[in-house]
Amino acid sequence: MKLILKLFILLAVYYQFVLGENTIYKPTGESETEKCEAITSGITEGLREKWHAWEEPQTDAITDSIVKCFYKAFGWFTEDNQVLVSKLQSDIETYTPGFSGDISTTLAACNLPEGISKANKVDHCFHAAEDSIKNAYVKAFRAIDGRNPETLAEKVQKKIQNWKIC
Repeated sequence: MKLILKLFILLAVYYQFVLGENTIYKPTGESETEKCEAITSGITEGLREKWHAWEEPQTDAITDSIVKCFYKAFGWFTEDNQVLVSKLQSDIETYTPGFSGDISTTLAACNLPEGISKANKVDHCFHAAEDSIKNAYVKAFRAIDGRNPETLAEKVQKKIQNWKIC
């Protein structure tokens, strides 16, 4: 049952955020911020675990949107498509005492294909980095994203009920 609910949530997020106006579902009166809140609240612990296990860049539009929304929520991404590296470095140092890695060097050494957002590129760079940097990044991500996964499906279900059929 949980798997079916998770698949439904992911499909709903895909329809709402990626296909937008071209779908049979249309969010009513939601700002970009509200759309991101709906997306980030719909990401379950299981999906985050899969996300943190990526080994290849995920370049699909859904993943790109999800990463940008998380980075915006964390204060790591600006509206003009820039990643705030100093904020990211500061948060990693805050949530990983003793961390001495240099985020800028890690990002400069990372080479990814075009066509995905800078946030998505940065996310992948951390997952492809040496273990100490990757683990510090994941630890900071989880600490900032301290939601209770048990309540996420309920929140997304309420969002879906507010949609209207076009």
